[in-house]
Amino acid sequence: MPEFDPRAASAAKQSASLLRASQIHLRSLLDEIYVAMPSLAACGFKAAFVKHSLARNSRRQTLPRMGGSTKGQDDAAKAVAAVAPALGVDMQALRELVTSTHEALTQISR
Repeated sequence: MPEFDPRAASAAKQSASLLRASQIHLRSLLDEIYVAMPSLAACGFKAAFVKHSLARNSRRQTLPRMGGSTKGQDDAAKAVAAVAPALGVDMQALRELVTSTHEALTQISR
């Protein structure tokens, strides 16, 4: 068995911290979008957003499923699913935030 190397755990903790901070920042920005939505069409944002979002939709990515149900999965899958919660990352809340952001941006583009 190889000797324990704490660098991997340290990198995971730093990444989780960055992800949590990004989640908080995205939530704040989404709140600002909701406040500004009524006035966005008047300033011409809608047309510019449609052009930009068409290019981005072709490169759309989804969040990995971590921390969900592990029924029928092997031990390695269970261990991977336990990583995010152990690091204080709520993947379901993050997934919901990203979905809400996508829905708000879609609403702006209409």
